[in-house]
Amino acid sequence: MGDDYDYEPDYEEAEPERPRDRKIDEAKAVLMEEYFSKGTNVYYARQLEIWQEKQFFHWITARALREFAEERQISFSVNMSGTHKTHFYYPFRHRYPRRQITQTLKLITEFSDPTFTRVLGRHGEMLVESGLARTGFRISATQGEGGRRAGLEENQPRPRFSHCCATASGTASR
Repeated sequence: MGDDYDYEPDYEEAEPERPRDRKIDEAKAVLMEEYFSKGTNVYYARQLEIWQEKQFFHWITARALREFAEERQISFSVNMSGTHKTHFYYPFRHRYPRRQITQTLKLITEFSDPTFTRVLGRHGEMLVESGLARTGFRISATQGEGGRRAGLEENQPRPRFSHCCATASGTASR
C-alpha cells in the first residue's frame, strides 16, 4: 500500500500566462505625472497605493511601481521599519533621499507602535458604537460573575449589537 504523501500530480501543461493588465500602464502614467516627473520627494509604496486607490486597485499601483523600478525609471529602496519592510520610491534626481527615508521611517515606527494602534483601535470602536447607538442599535451585554458585564474585560468577546425597531408612534421598542 502506497504512502498518501508520495503523490505528485503530473503538471505537463503549463498554466497559460495571463495577459498584462492595461490599467498598469494607466497607473504608470498617473504616477509619473503626479509624483515622479516634477518633484524630488520620497514615497513609500503603501502611501502611493492609498493615495491612488480611488482610481486604481492597490495591486495595480504596486505593479506599476515595481515595473518603474525594474525599468530603472525611478529609484527604489527597501528599508526595515520595526518588524516589516518598507519599500521607498523616488526620482533619480533626488539629491538626499536617505534623509527623507529616515524621517519617514521614524514616523512609520511611531505610528506603528502597538500602544498607539491599540488606543486608536479602541477609539475607533467607541466611535462606531456611538454611531450605531444613535441609529437605534443597542449593545446587549449579560451580567457575569460579580455583577460585571460580560464582554467588556480584556480578551473577552465584544458585546453583540441588536437593532431596535421603531413603532408606529415613533418610539423605539425592542
